[in-house]
Amino acid sequence: MAVAATVFRDYETDGVPSSGSHKPKKSAIRELLLGYENIINAFLSNGGLIYASKASLDADLAHAANSMAWVIGDATVANNGVYRKIGGSGTGSWTRAADLPFSFIIASDVGAGTANAIQATTGIPVSSSALIWMNIFEANTASPVTVSFNGGSALTIKTNAGNDVQVGALTAGMVGLGIVSGSTFRLVSDQASAVLVAQAEAAKDAAEAAQAAAEAAAAGVNLPPVAANRMLVDNAAGTARESKTFADVRSVLDLSGKYSGAMPYISQMDRFKAIGITPEDVDTTNEIGNDADAGIPIREMLAQGIGDGINKFRFESGQIYRVDSWDPSDTTHALGILRLAETSDIFFDLNGATIKGLAGIQESTANAGAIARFESAYTTNGQDTTQRFVLANGKVDLTECPASSPGVTTIGGFALIGRWNVELDSVFFDHGRTAASGDNIGVGGGDQSFFASNWNSLVVSRCTFRGAPDLGIYLSNSGGRRALIALSKFIGNQNAIGLKRFSSLLRVYGCEIREGDIGIYNPVADGLTDNMGAES
Repeated sequence: MAVAATVFRDYETDGVPSSGSHKPKKSAIRELLLGYENIINAFLSNGGLIYASKASLDADLAHAANSMAWVIGDATVANNGVYRKIGGSGTGSWTRAADLPFSFIIASDVGAGTANAIQATTGIPVSSSALIWMNIFEANTASPVTVSFNGGSALTIKTNAGNDVQVGALTAGMVGLGIVSGSTFRLVSDQASAVLVAQAEAAKDAAEAAQAAAEAAAAGVNLPPVAANRMLVDNAAGTARESKTFADVRSVLDLSGKYSGAMPYISQMDRFKAIGITPEDVDTTNEIGNDADAGIPIREMLAQGIGDGINKFRFESGQIYRVDSWDPSDTTHALGILRLAETSDIFFDLNGATIKGLAGIQESTANAGAIARFESAYTTNGQDTTQRFVLANGKVDLTECPASSPGVTTIGGFALIGRWNVELDSVFFDHGRTAASGDNIGVGGGDQSFFASNWNSLVVSRCTFRGAPDLGIYLSNSGGRRALIALSKFIGNQNAIGLKRFSSLLRVYGCEIREGDIGIYNPVADGLTDNMGAES
């Protein structure tokens, strides 16, 4: 059967104002009224049975089969409706056949509830098949809003689109038309358009105000011009932005408290411990890339790495690391690299790289000059330790290091002092000089490629020592024992190997010594002690 909401709808296409006003057809009106007449006639033919509750209906079975009755006013909303008699008079039961045939139900909101929890009353029970016409007593102040009819369950008021109503969208005095749908009251007429328009206009005003504020703030910003590979950084006063290179930014970053010491990339610490770190990892000022003093990042690499439990140090293949004096005016820092009282193992894998000493390398009043000097914390003669020092797979270039003064200064490549277990493997020590400065061993001083004192064990394998004006290897002033030099070359050295003062049990196997003066310098005495001898 047709319903009034369809026959008498406002627009040709329901809910679409642009489709134009709807003009009801007489045939549709006749169909609607005919349905009402049939229901009324059927009802009247039965004598018009009406009951206030389903209980009173069920108690009256003295009616013929297919008799019709209405239940209206039952406290249980679902019990209200149109019923049909099953069975003959005096027997059987009543079964619900349909909702009460009301197209509209008027609901009254007199303020019994609150603005956001409306309580409305109707003269007849509400159902999902009837439109409910309800006045609004006062504007809502929150969302969602609920309504209950005749003391029933609270239904959430939803817009036609299924959304909660906006705050203030239900205004005092407006009339809302809707239907009960499950646990909601769905509006047919949507929220108050005036409220929505006002909210939209307020949002527009706020957006325009924000735009004006942003434009005003931007007008006061003075930024440096755009440049490739640069970043904007606050100045020290925090009053302006400055254009900085990546190296500049690294230098101003405060890493304290964020990382382990000054080590960048802390998330890679486990990888560093496994394969070692490089000077590049800590070269914050690009000393290596600028061909400046690479001793700075190498010293930082050692300090940071050992401090973090890392003792493996790698160098980039093919790279030349130029090392100068740390501070010629400081008696302990005239060398390039210095580690004192060291307790950690140290593994240097040059990986085909070159460590090159510069002209600033010199002897201080505390130590002989060297590109690198490593002193173990263990120094007692005969003390057996497992502490290792390994230098492998690269080149030590001494061609620019200053010449020593016989009897006055000593300049060298690497110097190891203390109870190290030393391993040199596949390293090329190159002085590149053709003229010796003289026999300086007996008077002190001299140019030397590698120096060791008081070692625990020492193995030199597959190394080359070229052009040392005084000594390729100098084993001196020590209680060093068990030194082995094998499969190595000594070319153009004044003295290939010097052995002196308590150093003993030197073995030399499979080595090539040529174009020099003395192969193994093994004096009987130097005025202080007797030499303990060697074999080859």
